[in-house]
Amino acid sequence: MKVTVTAGNGRFDPDDDRWLVQARELYRGLASETEVTYQHSAAEPGMKGVGLTEVAIAVGEAGVTGTVAAITVWLKRDRDRTVHMRWTVNGVQSEVTLTGRTVDNPTMRAAVEAGLRAATGAEVEAFGDAAGALEPADAEPADDNPRE
Repeated sequence: MKVTVTAGNGRFDPDDDRWLVQARELYRGLASETEVTYQHSAAEPGMKGVGLTEVAIAVGEAGVTGTVAAITVWLKRDRDRTVHMRWTVNGVQSEVTLTGRTVDNPTMRAAVEAGLRAATGAEVEAFGDAAGALEPADAEPADDNPRE
């Protein structure tokens, strides 16, 4: 499945060299997990060059966890970063925007992973299993060996 990934931020212009270095870090992290196609924007008059606006990644069943991990690591470095993802399955386009401010939310990570797994046709785990931390903090584990 093809997923278009666009890095964003709240501090730099899209063509700022400092920002382009940060965006390339995300795209290199994704490339270590899955196949990446780079999509460059056209140079505009007065601009120094061609910007890297987004990448298309090929996400299969095996690449979902690594893709989510690469995005999570990159977002954790700066709370102003965003990652916008778009994909189409059976003619229906879905999209999500992740932010550095919500990246530590286990529900958010589990939802993104479950959505990508469903879109790739992979077996979808229950949210509690995928997130690992969705049960209430004060819940006690089931007692498999009751004491008398």
